[in-house]
Amino acid sequence: MRIFSTLIISLILIVIIIFGVGYRSDVSYEKTKVALYNDNIENVWKVLTTVDSYTNKKSDLIKIEILDRTFGSISTWREIYKNESIREYKILNKNSPDYFVLEMKDSRNKKDGVWEYFLESENSKTKLTIKEVSENSSILWRGINTILGRDNYIDSEFKWIRVSLFNNLLD
Repeated sequence: MRIFSTLIISLILIVIIIFGVGYRSDVSYEKTKVALYNDNIENVWKVLTTVDSYTNKKSDLIKIEILDRTFGSISTWREIYKNESIREYKILNKNSPDYFVLEMKDSRNKKDGVWEYFLESENSKTKLTIKEVSENSSILWRGINTILGRDNYIDSEFKWIRVSLFNNLLD
C-alpha cells in the first residue's frame, strides 16, 4: 500500500511539474541550427525536397497523403506517424537548390509554424541551416517539449537527412 501511494504521489508531482513548465514556457519559439553534410548541395536538396520518397527515409513515418499537386509538383501533404501524430505541410517557397520553406501543423502536439532550410555549398560539402519559428498552444505539450528539448524537430530533420544521404551512398 505504501509503494502504491508513493507511486501515485510521484506521478502527480511529475504531471504538476510538466504543466508548470508548460505554463511558464513561451508559446512562441524560434531556433536556428546548422549541420554540415559530406555530400554535394544537389544531393542534399534532392533528399530534402523529394516528398514522395519520405516514407522510405523517415523511419517513424507510416504514410504520406498528397493533398495538392500544383503544376505536377507536390505543394501540400500530410504525414502520418507511428505514434499517431499527424503533420500537415505546405511549401511556401522553393528556390532550387538553396532555399526551401515549409509551413507545418501538428495536430497531436498543437504546434504550428514555419521552417526555413538554407543550403550552402562549402568545399564539396553542404551546410544546411534550419530555422524554426513556431507556436505551441498546448500547455501539456509545451511542457513536455521544453523538458525534452524544443529543438527536437530540427534535430530529427538533420538526422533523417544524414541517414538518407548515407543510405544513398550504399545504393
